[in-house]
Amino acid sequence: MTKNDKYPYSIKSITVIACFLALFIIPGMSGYLYAAGTNTITVKVFERSVIKRDKIRLGKIAGIKGENLAFVRKLNDIVIGKAPLPGKSRRIDEDYIKIRLKQNHIDLSQIKLIMPGKIEVSRSYTEISKKKIEQVISDFVLGIVPWKK
Repeated sequence: MTKNDKYPYSIKSITVIACFLALFIIPGMSGYLYAAGTNTITVKVFERSVIKRDKIRLGKIAGIKGENLAFVRKLNDIVIGKAPLPGKSRRIDEDYIKIRLKQNHIDLSQIKLIMPGKIEVSRSYTEISKKKIEQVISDFVLGIVPWKK
């Protein structure tokens, strides 16, 4: 056996293969692994929100984006807490939202939570004038009385 038979590949060919792997395969794999790891959902909580219902849902106080639509829907429907009374406000901090997510079996490593230190949630309301209330009551009473107007 000669010296060349013992090692069928030359140093030059091994170097070419190593360079090919280093330049094309490994960066391609790491890019794939990076992209697979970034399949997180982004939850960006607004600093101020106005809600209409009696429950504060995450989807009403935050913008939720991600590719997994079922998971985004689930996050949108999570109840964070009771809404304040109409016309009133309530402050919520990041720790409280994280607790509510955990209580709903959400793995916090699956989401990227972006929020200011504290948020303010207000409940919307409609002002009704005294005259409008009198008119509604008058129409109701006159509608149920047995005599004519």
